[in-house]
Amino acid sequence: MKKRVWVTGAAGLIGNYVVEQAMQFTSTIEAIPLTRNDVDLRDRARLEALFLDHAPDGIIHCAAIANTGTCESDQQLATAVNVSATKSIARLGAELPLVFLSTDIVFDGLKGDYSENDRRAPINVYGQTKQAAEEIVLANPKHSVVRLSLNGGKSPSGDRGFNEVLYRSLSKGNVVRLFDDEFRQPLPAVVTSKVLWEVFLNQWSGVFHLGGAEKMSRYEIGRLLVRRWGDSDLEARLEPSSLKGFMGGKRAPDTSMNCDRLQSRLSFQIPSLRDWLDQNPDAPF
Repeated sequence: MKKRVWVTGAAGLIGNYVVEQAMQFTSTIEAIPLTRNDVDLRDRARLEALFLDHAPDGIIHCAAIANTGTCESDQQLATAVNVSATKSIARLGAELPLVFLSTDIVFDGLKGDYSENDRRAPINVYGQTKQAAEEIVLANPKHSVVRLSLNGGKSPSGDRGFNEVLYRSLSKGNVVRLFDDEFRQPLPAVVTSKVLWEVFLNQWSGVFHLGGAEKMSRYEIGRLLVRRWGDSDLEARLEPSSLKGFMGGKRAPDTSMNCDRLQSRLSFQIPSLRDWLDQNPDAPF
């Protein structure tokens, strides 16, 4: 019989790819997608009833309130979904392999090239809730945490990938200013999905870092994308800016991660976004 794997957040960018790609990696897995239409993860009674009904053999927990602005404006919601719901899922899956998606934003971004053992010091609510959730998940030696950087691709709602957000804003005629001194490791969600399945199927436990092979500034990422789209009007509306003097919320300047621990175990090389785009010229991005 096939192993049944819960995939929470299945309507999101990464969760959707995880579900769609399940059969590409193994014929022994049946991915069970969970969306908000199936269950509100804050409803512990309903969540437990669904768990008993489905009897999953494992969990890939992608669901989260990941928008930093939403987390800042509604800290109660962010805590309920990112922390409390994760606690419920980890409890239900205590005897099962579980992969939890975290973020590079658990770091303050003051040095970059973070290892899995570096001190976490999140500077916003999103990072703080993810740090708290990590502690819950890692209390179980069977479970794993994968910290991610920026992910892009095609989401069901069309507004979850960093590429989608940028394209929408530029297409509305907005001038978009991106930091040339804030660095991340962008990666296509389709690659992230493949990694998550390897982590799950091999039952690698503990903490792993996953980011693209090239550290890039927000502005470099934007330029790379608008040139792929081949629209000079969009490119003209993209401008560089600096964190220096930025009056908005706190931002981590360099949350790049050392991914050697995970790379040494994977069956393939983690690409840079630049190389992946070159190798997949027709992929939606």
